[in-house]
Amino acid sequence: MAPGKPFTSTGNTAAFTNYFGAYCEKLGASGRDTVFKVLPEVAGKVTVRLTANDEVFDPVLAVSQSECTVFVTNKDGVCANYSGPGFGEELEVEAKGGVPFWVYVDAPKGGDGAFTLLVTYEGE
Repeated sequence: MAPGKPFTSTGNTAAFTNYFGAYCEKLGASGRDTVFKVLPEVAGKVTVRLTANDEVFDPVLAVSQSECTVFVTNKDGVCANYSGPGFGEELEVEAKGGVPFWVYVDAPKGGDGAFTLLVTYEGE
């Protein structure tokens, strides 16, 4: 990923299974999920924004440097599940150049739904 060139993806977690679990402050995400690998070219600040595309989907967002772990905890990375159905989540992380990280789109309690993922990147 190059600085100044955002990545965006739309999708629906209903097309996937519940494999990963993002645990934000003891709130488990046991819904259907998907994961994206991001590889920044140089070090810099990365903003990851996950938006629900319907009024029912309650998105859970996690970012980890652990490759596709089954459980993402605050020890592995960062996690956000604050907004509630129909809204979105946002996280900022400091990326290392040439070091991949993973973005998990999940949902609580067996949920699923339509989403838009936007990753923006400011290199040093």
